[in-house]
Amino acid sequence: MRLFKNLLVLLLALGLAAACVNRGGGRGGNGGNNNNGDDDDSAESDDDDATDDDDAVDDDDAVDDDDAVDDDDAVDDDDVTDDDDFTDDDDAGPSLLPCTGTPLQTFQESEPNETDTSANPLGSITLPMICVQGFSTCGDGTGYGDPDWFSFTIALASFPIAFTLDWDPTADMDFVISDSTGTSVLELYTEQLGTQETGSATLDPGDYTLFVGCWEAAGTETAWAMNAVANIGP
Repeated sequence: MRLFKNLLVLLLALGLAAACVNRGGGRGGNGGNNNNGDDDDSAESDDDDATDDDDAVDDDDAVDDDDAVDDDDAVDDDDVTDDDDFTDDDDAGPSLLPCTGTPLQTFQESEPNETDTSANPLGSITLPMICVQGFSTCGDGTGYGDPDWFSFTIALASFPIAFTLDWDPTADMDFVISDSTGTSVLELYTEQLGTQETGSATLDPGDYTLFVGCWEAAGTETAWAMNAVANIGP
């Protein structure tokens, strides 16, 4: 009888142990979504793990990051390295440099225009003021990285024209205006880094080319704007 009781107690103990083993479901298995604590199940709709948080307050997944410190959403990335907000969009490169004043005509370069034979045609320009905008990749001090060429026509009588080339960021940029024979009528270059070149020339009616190039600031894409203002008198 004592032996029978001992066997019964042993069987009851083994049965309780088996029930405890089958109850939990194991780590990361079918244990459910513990939203109140730390839910590491990436398949769940609401994952509160600090690595991947899909709740409405701080969503760090790859599709939509709503964290105020670092928003890596493809539409609006507000981190320091790559900022797509209104004032500074680093995905698309530098913004066009604004023109000065209120020009009668505004032109923007289009690639390819790296040679005089592929120059962007500006047509017959309308004075007293025009503005040309573009981007140039700078060279390393031994040549121009990505120069820009334009062609234009002066149809009116001769007037003194003041040219101002502004750019950003700091670099060594130059520009040259040549007539239809290839003779330079205005060359502006300073062998140092800066943000502006200025000069003036009287252009007779005829056809001309404009060259804009960045000599130094290796690897930098520089935004520039050239304003031309004619002194046509009263």
